[in-house]
Amino acid sequence: MIAVVEVIKAVDGKMEQLKKALHELVPICRKGEGCMQYELFESLHPNNELLVLMKWKDLKDLKRHEASKPIEDFVKKYHGVLYGEVTQCSEWKPVV
Repeated sequence: MIAVVEVIKAVDGKMEQLKKALHELVPICRKGEGCMQYELFESLHPNNELLVLMKWKDLKDLKRHEASKPIEDFVKKYHGVLYGEVTQCSEWKPVV
C-alpha cells in the first residue's frame, strides 16, 4: 500500500471554486484501478489550502493515476487558474 498526502494552495479568491472542482474529481479518482481511498480535507484554519489524502494498492497504481486523463485534464484546466501549486506531496509506505 502507498499513502499520498498532497496540500494544494488555492489562488487568492478561488478557494470555493477549487473545492468544487476537486469535489467533482474525487469520485472519478476513487474509481481508478488500485484506489483504496481518495479524500479531500479543508483546514480548520483559513489558509487557502486543501489536503488530498490517497491510498493506492501499489506504486504502479499511483503512477497510473498521476498519468490518467482526468488528472491531466484537471491540471490543464485549473493550474494557475484555481490553484497555484501543490505545496506538499509526499508518498508513504507502511512500517512493517
